[in-house]
Amino acid sequence: MVADASAILAVLFDEDGGDVAAPRLARAVVCSVNAAEVEAKLLDHGVPATDHDEIWRDLEVAIAPFDRATARIAAGILHRHRRKGMSLGDAACLATAAQLDLPAMTADRMWSEIDDAAITVEVIRR
Repeated sequence: MVADASAILAVLFDEDGGDVAAPRLARAVVCSVNAAEVEAKLLDHGVPATDHDEIWRDLEVAIAPFDRATARIAAGILHRHRRKGMSLGDAACLATAAQLDLPAMTADRMWSEIDDAAITVEVIRR
């Protein structure tokens, strides 16, 4: 499972869908781009950067690098779906999922409209 930042934040901030995402995060992967999004939100919520490593350890997620191959896949996804409101972070998560041949987990309902046969999407919010 590749977790989008929105799924991780739903768990951390007890948001809608967090209860669905929490048991799936153990042994999940997060793209480094989405990890940066999580880090920024933690800072926005007043969580000191010195506490972030402990949060990542508690989540038990692995961080996948955003390399050139992933960037190329993400660019294609972004190009195809930008009009649907997709962000670079969204495309980075989906590209990581495609590259690792794993499903992507998100809180973003818009992803249910993604019609890419190579990527399975699980939306945690209904």
